[in-house]
Amino acid sequence: MTYAVHLMASAEEDLYHLQNYIAEAESRETAEAVAAQLEILSQSLAEFPERGHITAELKAMDIIDYREVHYHSYRVIYRVDGQDVFIYAILDGRRDLKTILYERLVR
Repeated sequence: MTYAVHLMASAEEDLYHLQNYIAEAESRETAEAVAAQLEILSQSLAEFPERGHITAELKAMDIIDYREVHYHSYRVIYRVDGQDVFIYAILDGRRDLKTILYERLVR
């Protein structure tokens, strides 16, 4: 069964900012490579969206609707709804994700 993957505006912004940050901190080539891998990872959720694990920061608040998959330190946060996968965030896991996720997904 194939799911439709939807990149929400917030995740698109995350990817844009992440790519700019990496380009400045490392190189444009590295930024493009990381962005490409994150896009591949995101689109791969069309085949097996349940493979991700429940996001720990949200689980601690008894919110178990969101899952995540990883590429190095980057986390793709998503929710499966029927035949659709909605990607809400693509974040560097070294950030304060509890606050970011609460503000973005819960309130």
